[in-house]
Amino acid sequence: MIIDYLILKAYSFWKRVERKAEWLLYQRIRNEFKAIGEKSHFSYLNSRISGKSFIVIGERCTFGNYLRMDAIGKYGEQNFSPKLILGNDVVINDYCHIGCANEVKIGNNVLVASRVTILDHFHGNITCEDINTPHLKGHYQVNRL
Repeated sequence: MIIDYLILKAYSFWKRVERKAEWLLYQRIRNEFKAIGEKSHFSYLNSRISGKSFIVIGERCTFGNYLRMDAIGKYGEQNFSPKLILGNDVVINDYCHIGCANEVKIGNNVLVASRVTILDHFHGNITCEDINTPHLKGHYQVNRL
């Protein structure tokens, strides 16, 4: 009984330390964004965000765990001027990826479900022949028009 109590107290203490560390990191990093609303927040301990200077986040936005946001300013020898803009009261759930090399705008009052990817770029050409390669055959079906 006492061991359970001590474990619970230690866990509670650790969670407070973790929340404080996350808050301090958030305060330090939020100035790197082009703009971010006052009551917008997310976890920096398990998120990956690149190109913060190209990202605008509105008021009261919340983000789930394991967020990935990429505003791609340079890739190889190519330079881009990305604009990743989120409106007010946007909720993006766990395991989401938003990436842009040009422009992605998400309006006000938008809810994005878990495990959603939003991109304005692609990673090469995809043809029916590409999809029907032997290592993918049987996992996808391509219907020709």
